[in-house]
Amino acid sequence: ADAMRFSWITIAVVALVGASASEEFVHGQLALHVGNCQVCRYQTIEAARDYLRSSRATSASKQIQGNIEIIIHEGTYGPLVLDPTLDSGAAADQRIVYKGYNRDGEGRPVISAGVAIPAEQWQLKQGSTQILIANLTRMALSPGGSLPDSGGTIDTCDQATNLKAQLFLTGATSDAAQPRLARYPNGNPAHPNQWNFLHAVGPAFDAQRKVVGLVPAAGDAARVLRWLATEEAPFVHGYWEWDWADSIVRAAATSGSNASGAPAAAVLRWAVGSAGPQVKKNARYIGLNLLSELDAPGEYYVSHTSGMVHYQPAVPLSQWGAADVPVLSVNATAVQLDGVAHITLSGVAVAHATSTGISAHNVVGVVVEDVDVYGHGVVGIDLTNATDSVVAASSVQNVGCVGIRAHCGNARTLSPGNCTVSGNTVTRMAQYKRTYQPGIHWAGVGNTYAHNTLTDSPHNCVLGGGNEGASWGGVDNLFEYNTLDNCAFESSDTGAFYTCGQQATAFVNPGNTLRHSLFRNIQNTGGSGVQGITIQAVYLDDQMSGWDIYNNTFVNCTTGTFVGGGRLNAVHDNYYEDVGVAHHFDNRGMGWEKGLPNCTGPGGGACVPNSGACTCNPAALTYERDGPAGATWEHRYSALVATLDDARCGTATLGMVPCYNSVVDNRFCRVTTGIDASAADIAAWHSTARNNTDACRP
Repeated sequence: ADAMRFSWITIAVVALVGASASEEFVHGQLALHVGNCQVCRYQTIEAARDYLRSSRATSASKQIQGNIEIIIHEGTYGPLVLDPTLDSGAAADQRIVYKGYNRDGEGRPVISAGVAIPAEQWQLKQGSTQILIANLTRMALSPGGSLPDSGGTIDTCDQATNLKAQLFLTGATSDAAQPRLARYPNGNPAHPNQWNFLHAVGPAFDAQRKVVGLVPAAGDAARVLRWLATEEAPFVHGYWEWDWADSIVRAAATSGSNASGAPAAAVLRWAVGSAGPQVKKNARYIGLNLLSELDAPGEYYVSHTSGMVHYQPAVPLSQWGAADVPVLSVNATAVQLDGVAHITLSGVAVAHATSTGISAHNVVGVVVEDVDVYGHGVVGIDLTNATDSVVAASSVQNVGCVGIRAHCGNARTLSPGNCTVSGNTVTRMAQYKRTYQPGIHWAGVGNTYAHNTLTDSPHNCVLGGGNEGASWGGVDNLFEYNTLDNCAFESSDTGAFYTCGQQATAFVNPGNTLRHSLFRNIQNTGGSGVQGITIQAVYLDDQMSGWDIYNNTFVNCTTGTFVGGGRLNAVHDNYYEDVGVAHHFDNRGMGWEKGLPNCTGPGGGACVPNSGACTCNPAALTYERDGPAGATWEHRYSALVATLDDARCGTATLGMVPCYNSVVDNRFCRVTTGIDASAADIAAWHSTARNNTDACRP
């Protein structure tokens, strides 16, 4: 018989040593054995991967039928990197499957990008009964990376470039047990993801009246000055100018005048001077990376000078189990799938990367299923520029920025991505940067996001499309049967489900559907600083158009649905209970965001959506109509295209009218305000509001 012609390969991997290997074929399967496990041969996943490479290379003329499995047994393994040429599956029905064994009492295998700091490396800090110290230098570890001197743009996670080494735990544990960089004030002891803040009196100015720092409140001044005098590298993290945008900045020496007339010494100055953030009166902030403030369970501090890590564990050292051992993130990525095709990853845990848990850029037919992803600096699962790929039945928690990024398909060509993100649980995202770091970040064409549960986000739980969609846009996507709970609890002027039409994207992201979903506890509970609080469950911002929103339930929300000046949005058959404003409706395109129907791109040329150079929504739609998929745009979105020549939707005098929206057949229960636009205004906008009734469910 031909030994290399088989319908299934099983390669099992275990963290065992000292065993001899054997191999045999049983019922058409190749079984590779090591030690006391039934199907074990290799000690590392890479060794099994390399064996598979060589087997396929030497049998190139042989046809391998069916899937190939690499079964990974209980243990901790280093990062997995796959090569697009060497490691891809042959076809959708000839996949390479990396799969956790997860039977016979075995625990889930962990693919880790970090290095554990075991109990024997820790000792009590002199003079403390709770703080432990360990010497990273003696372990040949480097506390690489840094916090930013000044945070990046509003929606940028600068950890992606700074790659600061962080402390995580070996296992996925509760919010209260998670390591956090030492800070002041501490968070809520029971729920540290809920931050507490100091409030600045106002900005500090230099002699040219440029903002160069902040003035702390009188009761905080002594503490703040102590940070500046004693800390190796003090930082502050704040909502400086808006309560929907945050950033980190390095603190420097204190000197100079300030707006409030406070003594010059009572000033916290930016290390970058006037290049730092603009600060408004009452801005919220915390001190960060402060050894002197290490005083709460889970807090840690790493000295780049001495290489010492200080840590106050939630569980005493003498009681540590395997899940309580701290891990220092070392590698940028735990699982690298970029460029591959027809790969499945399932039944494993992926943890401890300075940046990304699972990176899957430019992939085809990748499936991530039943995977536990936790403890990453930037993003848990990154599915970018993907096609025909799936993220399903997985959990993502305790990540610095985004839980799952899924960008599939292209709006310019209307090429569908056909990606599915389904049945996942994402919680405690945005641990590093608080705003614009959702549980699911979406973009592209023809994707489905369904049956996901997203909880505990200080800002958005779902974000994408529009000006967040980059070159992928956001067209013809389906969102259904999702649950969003306790989202946007620390922010203002944002939404649990948020999409924005800025940068000429409002009219070129149509065809999306949001249905059969639950929005619960969408309120600000964390307070505000520089502006009033407005929180929406569903927020179509800045003239976003062409959405169908129906059969959703909104419970205990500040505002249910929000249409900010767009057109051809249908909001119908939804249920609102214990909501302040059920539906907000405005005409900003006729007011502060007034635009002209006959506007053009820069210099009278084309208006490329989301390029940063154009704000003309009609011209952006014309750009798509003139593009490679122009005929499809004309046919599929004919109603939207027709509004460009419809005087009821805009004139030079009126601006952009929010035309042909419909808010119908919705039910309100204990709602303070049903629809906050008047019947006369809605009629003047050539939109419809009817049959919205006060009726609680039985």
